[in-house]
Amino acid sequence: MHRKAIPCHKCGKKMKKERTDFDHTHWVCACGFRERIHSARTTTAAKPHQKEDIFARIRFKEGGDVMLEVSRTNSGQYELLSLDEISRLVSAEIPLSEILDEITGKIARRMNVEVCSIYLNRGGQLVLSATHGLARDAVGKIRLAIGEGITGAAAKSGMLVAVQDAAADPRYRYFAAAREEKYKAMLSNPILDDGRVVGVINVQTVRSRSFTPSEISYITIVANLIRTCLRLRDR
Repeated sequence: MHRKAIPCHKCGKKMKKERTDFDHTHWVCACGFRERIHSARTTTAAKPHQKEDIFARIRFKEGGDVMLEVSRTNSGQYELLSLDEISRLVSAEIPLSEILDEITGKIARRMNVEVCSIYLNRGGQLVLSATHGLARDAVGKIRLAIGEGITGAAAKSGMLVAVQDAAADPRYRYFAAAREEKYKAMLSNPILDDGRVVGVINVQTVRSRSFTPSEISYITIVANLIRTCLRLRDR
């Protein structure tokens, strides 16, 4: 259940909870604006016994863009992908590389990180297919075996891998073509489809740091959205 008031997207004032259904909460503002928000309970990896509310919503932005958005109680708010981005990802008429390039840039800006890259599984190898922050001419050239490097380790285990200093990790694999020497923290999240590795999303930062539960939730959900879009595109 949602216990705290949320701000109105129309006037900014706090809305009141009107009622709660099985999996949605209905909010209403004095200005007349209404919103229906899906809610779910989850457990964070950092504190496995502490539960936290996750709010997922569709938000209408100025200019007509429609965003999927997720937020944690008291932990910030993240835009996922717009419906336009999702439809472009699914469309077979638009080059996949073009859409993935757009998405890596937007993920980097939304997470406030210096690098976001997407590796796709091509014939059993993870191929750098799009990047924001790494050398552009490395796209298509950098290839990793499943299990190779931090990226390959995430793919092999099917689990997210986060390190504060990638170069100090024994699994780290250096590629001169990527020109990533200055980046420290690294988060690798596998894109899985029924247990099969479809690819990996990486984010990297200049300074060494830990990634927050909200950032981890964000990149995990984006990976799932991309997986679904790729599956539809293949069909």
